[in-house]
Amino acid sequence: MIQTIKFPSITVLTSQTMPAASKIIDRPLNWLEIKYIIDTNDLDKFARSLDETQRYHQFKEELKRGKTTIYKHLLIKELEWANPQDYLMSDLEIAKTVESKGEYIFTCSEDLKIIPNHFPYFFEKGIKHYCIWTKIRIPSDYTHPLGDLSKPIRKAIDTYVNKTFNHFGISSDRIVWFRNWEALQSVKELSHIHIIIKDCTQQEEDRFLYTSGVPLTIKEYTDIVN
Repeated sequence: MIQTIKFPSITVLTSQTMPAASKIIDRPLNWLEIKYIIDTNDLDKFARSLDETQRYHQFKEELKRGKTTIYKHLLIKELEWANPQDYLMSDLEIAKTVESKGEYIFTCSEDLKIIPNHFPYFFEKGIKHYCIWTKIRIPSDYTHPLGDLSKPIRKAIDTYVNKTFNHFGISSDRIVWFRNWEALQSVKELSHIHIIIKDCTQQEEDRFLYTSGVPLTIKEYTDIVN
């Protein structure tokens, strides 16, 4: 039996605080729809609710009034990778203070951190949205018109994601992940991937949140990408 997927309608909202128009959907996406979007790499179907979008715009306005940026907020407040005393630095200056320790992406615990997505896309209840940030830039395949991931890099990230969350007792069938194409990224200065978990309990979340996950070994990484 063929199942037809009917996606919610998308409304476009513009704001002076956003680098691009924001998309709003009128109902939450279910697990089947989320998996389909990721499997088909049709990532521009992801969107927030109206309430979440307004909250995001308000947050951006507060940052603007405080004469700071989302990049500095992430580094200082969320990831704690930069010194709070450096908040007056420019983005370029503060970036120089954040040095990676590893040679390759997703191989060094000091370069990684899992945090909540505080402005998640609109998903059904029980589906949670996280981000994993990395000090090392995730390379894009620039032969792809939208700046997507190459197959080896995608496989390396997939291996890290499954290794991490399986370690914390979450089966692979409850996890999906994606990285926005270059064209869709709102924070281009710092690489991250999105993690979506179905039926994630508070106990499970407490085990992995604000950790680096389980990094790949150098051998695991090089065996995949070479």
